[in-house]
Amino acid sequence: SSTRARVEDLFTLAPQPDTPTLPQVLALLWRDEPVPPSAAPRMLLRRDGGQVPVSLAAAPLKMDGKTTGAVLVLHDMTRESEYINRLSHQASHDALTGLTNRRAFED
Repeated sequence: SSTRARVEDLFTLAPQPDTPTLPQVLALLWRDEPVPPSAAPRMLLRRDGGQVPVSLAAAPLKMDGKTTGAVLVLHDMTRESEYINRLSHQASHDALTGLTNRRAFED
């Protein structure tokens, strides 16, 4: 016997403006509509309360031309997010003193 698991029972995605929620992503796939890529990482909310920045790619599974399921690919973006934050800090702070630099004031 097969067991069906609902994606929402495993994790969910934090709401973001102008970005489809997880149920909306699945509905798009079932209707054969493209899932728009998000410009920024999505925040995956785990059942244990943890949060992980992820990128999401999704595609329908088809059999005989009919959508029978979906594939969701989640890429953990933790390292990338940390790297971006570190670069942003370096660009706006003096390396020797750690104080905000002139560039930060001009922005």
